Amino acid sequence: MTIQEAFCAHYQCSVAQFPERAFRLCLHSHAVPIALVLGKLNPALFREDRQVIEQLGLARDLEEVDAALSDFQYVNQARPHWLRTGFKVRLSGRKLRMLAVSLLGKEERLRATSAVA
Repeated sequence: MTIQEAFCAHYQCSVAQFPERAFRLCLHSHAVPIALVLGKLNPALFREDRQVIEQLGLARDLEEVDAALSDFQYVNQARPHWLRTGFKVRLSGRKLRMLAVSLLGKEERLRATSAVA
């Protein structure tokens, strides 16, 4: 099961809703209103964030999650923008990983209980 599938099952949303719901959920808390407004005005500001959500959605294990997060961290360091790095108006890598761990953990527990039954 992918992160996207687990997310949609847990949050009871469609696959089409996954990117936006994950984006809002994993933004730094103070950045939510700013990012929603700026994202409408200039979607390119959050291109890297949307790409990491796509990568994360396809991940099936923590190794793939960590690879996506490593790419995201590299992009933020290689192309710093005062809004993203200074004011942290971007996704939180920590929130992304915690979400993935919780979703993958639920899948592992489900797999273990169904194997026993």
